[in-house]
Amino acid sequence: MGRSTAAEDRVGCMYDYFLNHRLPWPTQTCRWGPVQERGKNRTKQTLYVAEQTDGSVPNTIVMMHVEVPDPRTEDPFTMWSYLNASKSQPIGKRIKTIRHAGEVNVLRDFPVRPNLVCTHTDAKEVYVWNLNEQPALSKSNANVEPKPDIVLKGHEKDAEFALSVPSNRTQVASGGQDSLVITWNLEDEQCSTFQQNSVLQVPSTCIYPRAKLVGHKGTVDGVALHPTSEAEVASVGTDRCLIFWDTRDPAQIASKVEGAHTEDIACVDWHGTRDMHVATGGGDRLVKVWDRRMIRPGMHACIFASREHKGPLTHVAWCPQDERLLASGGEDGKIMLWNLAGVVSETNVQTDRGMDPLMFEHKEHSGQITDLGWNPHCPMTLISSAVGLDRKGCSQCTLQSWRITDLIFRNTDEVLSELETFRDFIIAGKVDCLKHSPSSQPVGIDSCVG
Repeated sequence: MGRSTAAEDRVGCMYDYFLNHRLPWPTQTCRWGPVQERGKNRTKQTLYVAEQTDGSVPNTIVMMHVEVPDPRTEDPFTMWSYLNASKSQPIGKRIKTIRHAGEVNVLRDFPVRPNLVCTHTDAKEVYVWNLNEQPALSKSNANVEPKPDIVLKGHEKDAEFALSVPSNRTQVASGGQDSLVITWNLEDEQCSTFQQNSVLQVPSTCIYPRAKLVGHKGTVDGVALHPTSEAEVASVGTDRCLIFWDTRDPAQIASKVEGAHTEDIACVDWHGTRDMHVATGGGDRLVKVWDRRMIRPGMHACIFASREHKGPLTHVAWCPQDERLLASGGEDGKIMLWNLAGVVSETNVQTDRGMDPLMFEHKEHSGQITDLGWNPHCPMTLISSAVGLDRKGCSQCTLQSWRITDLIFRNTDEVLSELETFRDFIIAGKVDCLKHSPSSQPVGIDSCVG
């Protein structure tokens, strides 16, 4: 075996699971879907990816089935092969492709209605699609205008990126160029109206807002619904404000931080279990965490800020299984994982690895991060997409599924004790020690040997 590259060394040492797929078309969004089945050491799961084409073929939503390995079961040598552009592997098996009306900017799924997704495109409407009922793209219908199952109306100008769906209900929140924050609930489908589709001449269900929230003075670029309260929403935008809303009193702003960032704010996410905390990311390259209980005169509501990214932020996302962890992605092509135990914990306990909250940098993408998401069913596993240029200046669109090794985030003493078992292998490459090692050999440890 030849000498490994720096990228191979990173993947072998630092990842428990890594897949890299070169996409034929750019994507702005990717999303984990429901679990299909759990097998021995594997979980088969749905993955949604949208393809933005040049118009020569339709824009699409692609449903895939992906097999996600359990922790400590993936072969590091297999992971190496996925870094080679000529050996880019399919990340999953395509199950169904449907045509979409226009480019898909954002896609969000409904965990309580696994067959449904909603999308933002360059339009005033939000589209809801029943992927089980929608016809698969074929030569016979390639030129037929697609019809969404439900159309959410209310925006007065294009709403392109700000979209939020909670994990436990059929609520949708959206923001747009009209400076509005709007909420709907799919439960209103039974009392909705119908709109004739001009191409297919069949009715589409239209749902109108439960709340229209007025207060931003620019485009709303990010929204986040409260994890448990249907009445509460957070939003950010080009006016550089972070606003909290309570739809029980839609005429009033519940609380507001003006100048939350010094540049446009692109993203916001509400903590899943500690609802006093939200995270934001902006064009000023800052990742921030806010305590909304402290948004009042004389108090400093920002409890964490870091400018580790080298470009504007595009996404922030709290980990659903570990309340300490936050992921952030940016135009610099990096995804950073933050251990904020000392920030979000009521006891303000620091991690045993020191004061630095930056736990990990994922830098295997070669362009701007267009989406990222934690897997709600497989802990510590992420999906991410990026669009950029390779070293030859050619367009490169990548989709990656990955999970870092637990040696990075486990207790230090516990990790050192485990590595002691492999001392002779790590230092001298002696493989005899592996024959008597525990079955819980750290994944990727063999790739650390030159």
